[in-house]
Amino acid sequence: MRHHHTDTKPSFPYPTRRGAMTTRTSLVRAAVLAATAIVCGCNSLDAPDENGLALQGLVTAPTVTGITDASEGLLSGMRGDASQLTQNFSIFGREGYNLDPGDLQLVQEYFQTLGDLAVWSNPYRTIKLADLILGGVNGVASFTAPQKAGFRGFAMTVKAVELLNVVRNVDSSGAALDASAGAESALPPIVPAAQVYAYIGALLDSAQTALLAAGPSFAFNLGAGFTGFNTPATFLQFNRAIRVRADVDVQNFGQALSDLSTSFVSTSQPLSYGVYFEFSTASGDVANPLFESTPRYYYAHPSLADSAQMKSDATPDDRLLTKVRQIPPITRAGLTTQWTFQIYSGPGAPMAIIRNEELILLRAEANLGLGNNAAAIQDINFVRTTSGGLPPISSPYVAVAGQPPTLLRELLYEKRYSLMWEPGSSSWLDARHYGTLAALPHDLPGFVVFPYCYIPLVECQARDNAPAGCKPPGGV
Repeated sequence: MRHHHTDTKPSFPYPTRRGAMTTRTSLVRAAVLAATAIVCGCNSLDAPDENGLALQGLVTAPTVTGITDASEGLLSGMRGDASQLTQNFSIFGREGYNLDPGDLQLVQEYFQTLGDLAVWSNPYRTIKLADLILGGVNGVASFTAPQKAGFRGFAMTVKAVELLNVVRNVDSSGAALDASAGAESALPPIVPAAQVYAYIGALLDSAQTALLAAGPSFAFNLGAGFTGFNTPATFLQFNRAIRVRADVDVQNFGQALSDLSTSFVSTSQPLSYGVYFEFSTASGDVANPLFESTPRYYYAHPSLADSAQMKSDATPDDRLLTKVRQIPPITRAGLTTQWTFQIYSGPGAPMAIIRNEELILLRAEANLGLGNNAAAIQDINFVRTTSGGLPPISSPYVAVAGQPPTLLRELLYEKRYSLMWEPGSSSWLDARHYGTLAALPHDLPGFVVFPYCYIPLVECQARDNAPAGCKPPGGV
């Protein structure tokens, strides 16, 4: 059994990564039907009338209830990516392991052979649902123009979030910009990562325009995870924060600083301030899939303890002490660790989508990329002293004992310890961006670091001419 947990509400027999789809049906095409499950919660493909009615209702006869329920369903779709995003970014980046005793083949797939691990199917299901909302909202006469703008701004932002999740995983493999228009429609082309990022930026900017025209409130509920960001004006701050993340990914640092100015970045707000996925054990909801009262699958990489900087009292970085705890040593598949995560305190613990601490560090990264070292150091020191309890670094930067040799590597240290084991985890992404993948721990002979994931097998098989991104990249 695989433990790349995804949101299981509502139940739907969506194709899994391995062996669950034998026909030539692409995941971006299958999303046309699967997206309706987010709204109707159908339990079997043997219920075509229910699926058909849900799809037809959004396309040809949209209603207030249908569009509203579908919009709230986008949040469930987004949440379905959270666990696998965290695992992929963190495990490839050597922050943690999945040592599932029933499936130790995962160790090989992450470190030796590169399995079919891309975050792909769930985002395209959510993207398809967003498309249905965008196509249907104008057909509801009782919605006011500002309400329609609110639906559009929200749906386009979610599309951008999901595409960003995909391209961060597959990078040079490329990705599709949309799911298929219909179950029998031609497959959308796979385009290069640069084109995906350009489309993400355009989506977020179009969403910004819509949100500015959306009036004082949304016509749907965003839930507790968006507390403080649940009006068009405040949700726009979240939209800009996602834009900042995409800007920095492509090293568009000037744009990042511009977008930060209208995000929620603030040194007067708690570092935890931001937008979250909510979980619970309530009937019909989903518990946090990364919480384990006793570790069974998820363990912290020993390098987190080995590389932690020391506070003035000679104890480790507070982020290590609060996010990781020591356990009796365990060895599986040749890997030994005596650390596990304690970031998620219970089955109802929230999981950050993006928060203030990341934005402050992204601002530091943008300033550093533009040569504004003093401004970068100011933000680095705010995070390292507030979150890590560490002494400030000097300005200009001069490494002292235990600190990285360059200011860039010091910044990447802060990002690693601030964002570990979260959906925004940056160790792998940063190593890819700055050409330091080979410097990540290799653990055992024959282990490599893969730079990105390849397009899933079922997506490749559905195409007469398989894209270049269907081939696994070499590791370093």
